[in-house]
Amino acid sequence: MDSASQGHLVTGRLVQQLHLRKFKATKTNHYAASLEIKSSFNNWETKIFCDVLPKIIGMIPATIVDSSDWDIPEGLVLADEVFNRLNSIDILLGADMFFEVLLHGKKTRPGTYPVLQDTDLGWIVAGKIPLAAPEEVPRKSFFIRNNDNLDHRRQRFWETENLPNKTWTAEKKIV
Repeated sequence: MDSASQGHLVTGRLVQQLHLRKFKATKTNHYAASLEIKSSFNNWETKIFCDVLPKIIGMIPATIVDSSDWDIPEGLVLADEVFNRLNSIDILLGADMFFEVLLHGKKTRPGTYPVLQDTDLGWIVAGKIPLAAPEEVPRKSFFIRNNDNLDHRRQRFWETENLPNKTWTAEKKIV
């Protein structure tokens, strides 16, 4: 889940595994797919449209995380039971879904420990993670800016560059 993503993403691999139908997304060269997501814990379900990508992000977490001393309460059903092991991400739920699935339950522990947040999909682990050697963990980030005016400016550029064809005399061509 990503509280800042404006859309939902799914890998082409998962689309193939689930035998989902891809369709051409409007206004882009990308494909999209429709997914129906149901909770294993309650009656929550939804249907979403996702952009289909070959890969959403590299393996995460960046390193195997030892969560043995975190004291995660027994009986707490995690949305991702192997959150601490390197794994690929096949679905990314964007901001609108992120806030829809959040519930009121939250568990914290003092120090550099993550927050346990209850959701309709199970408890998620987020936030600070104690690392033995934080300087050895690679950090990755990126920034994408969508400028809707870019197409308009590009069109104006080409309109300006497309000068009318004029017939030049031999004298004017030399000058």
